[in-house]
Amino acid sequence: MSLKFYSEKEDNLKEESINNHKHCFIGYLSHIPTLKESLEQLFLSEGAAKEELNDLIEDIITKCKEVINRNYEKIKQQFDKISREEAEIIASYTCESKNEIYSPYKILNTNLTSDDREKGIKNVSKYFYILIKALRKLPKYYPDKNKPYLYRCITKKVNLNYDLNDKKIVPYIIGHIKTFWAFTSSSPNLIINFLGNDKNKNIKCGTIFTLVGDVWGYDITLFNYYKEEEILLEPERKFKIEQVIPAVNEIINIRCFLIDSPLVIEKFDNLEIYKQILLNKIILSSDILDSKGDKSIGWTINGMRGGEKYYPPLDRWVGIGLKVLDKYENNKWISNKNIKGEYSVAYYGINDYLSDKDKEKKR
Repeated sequence: MSLKFYSEKEDNLKEESINNHKHCFIGYLSHIPTLKESLEQLFLSEGAAKEELNDLIEDIITKCKEVINRNYEKIKQQFDKISREEAEIIASYTCESKNEIYSPYKILNTNLTSDDREKGIKNVSKYFYILIKALRKLPKYYPDKNKPYLYRCITKKVNLNYDLNDKKIVPYIIGHIKTFWAFTSSSPNLIINFLGNDKNKNIKCGTIFTLVGDVWGYDITLFNYYKEEEILLEPERKFKIEQVIPAVNEIINIRCFLIDSPLVIEKFDNLEIYKQILLNKIILSSDILDSKGDKSIGWTINGMRGGEKYYPPLDRWVGIGLKVLDKYENNKWISNKNIKGEYSVAYYGINDYLSDKDKEKKR
């Protein structure tokens, strides 16, 4: 699977689409979904009939459990921060569905490379979120001096003939930027022949992308259903083309250097998710919320607020805004500049992973 499928969508989207992508993504989740819920969303978006949903979901879940059962001890030794459920989520990405069009990785990456990115991301938002969340429990894999590159091989030969006036195609020439919009499978070893759809016939690589620079991914080899070596890169990695070598032995080689590009969904403290948790737990009305006050408050330094010492939260907490502006004659009370009339501030938070019983004890 890992080297078989990749949508070669050309880089024809505006740069601001990355920010739009983030905003539209966080608005689509009201809670942290399960693998079963996420697979259901994937299959329905691909047109699966409701009567076949259970079979499709059971097929993938059975396969990913098989992978984790096979490698569980090794996984626990190498990746002590990951739960079994998270391990199964990663494994599900590598599993081929009994009906190939419903393979999770295929549906996910097709939507991530869709012309209508907002609709595509909405289609896969649940699975996208839990997969990213699980992957980030793994340490980053960096190439070393013995294996200094990552290789991305695809079956097709990319088109080296282009029209510079055609804005829909990014030409593969030195200096141009190529964005891999989907999750990208790669390997520290150059693999020219790999398994095709039927897993019985070798297919030859048509184009090799040699990825260099401070490139990294996640080693999901132990999670791979087909026991393939696989380093998985997160979506929207941007590379500058450094070298293009036309077909040698019928293979095109393109050397790409990773450039700075923001990660999709930088943190998991998804404001929209936590707003819904807050509203559901405390039974508040969304009418009292004001997104202008939403912010990450985990990296603020100690200081003074309202004439008292201010100790900000440790780690990455989020603040959810309330509609309080202009509630009184002025807004000095909510200032953060330690001015006269400003309220002093203290924080108290509860880890959402605690059980309801433990939370009650903390109160």
